[in-house]
Amino acid sequence: MAIDNRYEFLFYIQCRNGNPNGDPDMGNAPRMDPQDLHGYVTDVAIKRRIRNYVQAAYAGKPGMEMLIRSASNINTGIARAKELAQVELSAKGRNEVYAGRKAACQLFYDVRTFGAVMSTGPNAGQVRGPVQLTFARSLDPIQPQDISITRMAKAEEVKNAKTAADYEQWENGQSEDSLRTMGRKQFIPYGLYEARGFVSANLAMETGFDEEDLRVLFEAILNMYEHDRSSSKGEMAVVSPLILFRHTGTDSDLEQRKRQARLGCAPSYQLFDLVRVEKRPEVEYPRSYRITPGASAWMHARLGLTWASSARLTARSPGIRCRKMQSYSAESERELFPLSWLTQYGYCPRRCGLMALEQLWTESADTAAGRAQHERVHTARIERRSGQMNLYELPVFSRSLGVNGKCDCVEALETPDGVELPYGQGRYRLYPVEYKHGVVRDEEEYQIQLCAQAMCLEEQFGCIIPAGAIFYINAHRRDEVALTESLREKTRQTAEAVAELLLCQEVPAPHYSAKCKKCSMREDCQPKLKRSAANYCRDLWETAREDV
Repeated sequence: MAIDNRYEFLFYIQCRNGNPNGDPDMGNAPRMDPQDLHGYVTDVAIKRRIRNYVQAAYAGKPGMEMLIRSASNINTGIARAKELAQVELSAKGRNEVYAGRKAACQLFYDVRTFGAVMSTGPNAGQVRGPVQLTFARSLDPIQPQDISITRMAKAEEVKNAKTAADYEQWENGQSEDSLRTMGRKQFIPYGLYEARGFVSANLAMETGFDEEDLRVLFEAILNMYEHDRSSSKGEMAVVSPLILFRHTGTDSDLEQRKRQARLGCAPSYQLFDLVRVEKRPEVEYPRSYRITPGASAWMHARLGLTWASSARLTARSPGIRCRKMQSYSAESERELFPLSWLTQYGYCPRRCGLMALEQLWTESADTAAGRAQHERVHTARIERRSGQMNLYELPVFSRSLGVNGKCDCVEALETPDGVELPYGQGRYRLYPVEYKHGVVRDEEEYQIQLCAQAMCLEEQFGCIIPAGAIFYINAHRRDEVALTESLREKTRQTAEAVAELLLCQEVPAPHYSAKCKKCSMREDCQPKLKRSAANYCRDLWETAREDV
C-alpha cells in the first residue's frame, strides 16, 4: 500500500579534499555559482548514487531493478515492462501505454521513486515520481583548486602497431622523459552541502511507492557515498542525521486529518527554515563539521536506525512531526514518542491522551513556575570538574521502550571500570538526575521517568546504571532512587500502555480523583462529565460554586 503521509527532508554532504560534482564542460571543475561562489551538486548526481546503492544492496530482489543503469539502453527496460504487461511493443493506445507504465513501476525501483520518461521506443508514457530532490548547495563559498600532477605512464597510440611486441618495440625506442606526461586535478579543500527532498503522498498512490520503498530511500541516502569511493570522493559522506518532516494532520475529524496528512499541514520552506547550521564565530575557513551539544540536531553517534522527535520544531508547526534519522539498519523501527509522556501517563492516562492525540495543553501557575526553574538546566552544555562531567540536556533514546527525549542532567564520574563517552577522554560511570519543581513528593511517575532515562543510557552506551536521583528544586533536596527490577518492569508496562494509546488513537475516559483539582488541564478534560445533559449541567453548576 502506498504511503499516506507527505514528507520533507534534508541532509548534509561533506566533501574534504575532493571534487563533489565536476562539470565536464568546464574541465571537470567543481560546479559553483559564479555570482556568490557557492558550490552545488546536481540532483542527477545524488540520484545516480542512490540508484547505485539500491542496485548493490538489493540485487536480485523483485521490484528493485533500475531502469536507468550505467552503459545501458532504457528502451530495453521499457520493452521488458510492456512484455510483462502482455501488450505489443508497438502498441501506443491509451490502455496499452498505461499497462506498460504500471508494469514499469512494479518492476523498477527508480521509476516508482523518481519517475521516468518512457515515451522513447516502445512507448510506456511518462511517470511523475513522488520523490524529488533539489541541487545540494554549499553553506559557504568554495575555493576550487587546480593542481598539476605527474603521470608516470603515457597513453600513446602507436601507428601500425598490431601486437604487444610492436608496442614494446616502440616503447624501448623512447627516452625515459618522453614516456612521462603531465595531468591536472580539480578539487576543493572543504565544502558542506545542504540537500533537500520532497515526498508526495498523492504521486505515491500513482506509482505504488510504499513504506518499504521509503525506508530503502532513506537507507540509500545515508550510505550512498560509502560504496562510491574514488580519488576525488574519498572523504565524501552524508554527515548529519537525515532530518524528516512527516505531516500527520491536526483536525479532530479522522477523514480531514487523513487529508491533511496527505496534502500537508505547512509550506515546505517554513519547515526548512527551522533547521540551521552555523559556523563557529572563531572559524574563518571551515574545514570540518561536527554536531555539538548546543545544536538542535545533537545526537549520540552510533550505528542503527534512530528516530528523535523535536518538540521545538513540532510546536511551531502543528501537525508536523520532525524526526532525525542517523545511519541505518535493515530492521524496521517503530516511531518513538517523547519520554516525558511516561510521566504524564503515570499521573493520568487521560491527560497523556489529550496531550498526545488532541495536542491540548493549558498552562497554570505551577507549570509556568516549573518551566522557569528548568530554564537553567535546559541549556545543552557540558560542565567539567576534576574527574567528573555534568552533561545537561543530553538527548537519549531507547528502541526497546520506544521513547526518546533528553535527560536534565547526567553526572559522569571518571572511573576505571566505566564506559567510554564521545564527550571526553577516559571512562565514566553514569548517574542520571531528574529536576522537579516544588516540594519533595513520593510520586511513582517521577521514578518511572528517571528509570526510563537510565534504561536509554544503558542501551546507548552499553552500561549498567543501578541508581539515579530526583532533585527537588524548591526544597534543594536530592533523593536517590534505586533502579530495581520491579521499577524497570513498571517502566516497560507504562511504555507499552502509551504505545497502545497512540496505536488506538482514542483518548481515555475521565476518572475524577483528588489530582484533578490541581491539574492545569481540568477545563479541557472535564473529569466530572456524565452522559446525561442534566448531570452535565448540574456538574457545571457545582464546579462554578467550588471556584467561587
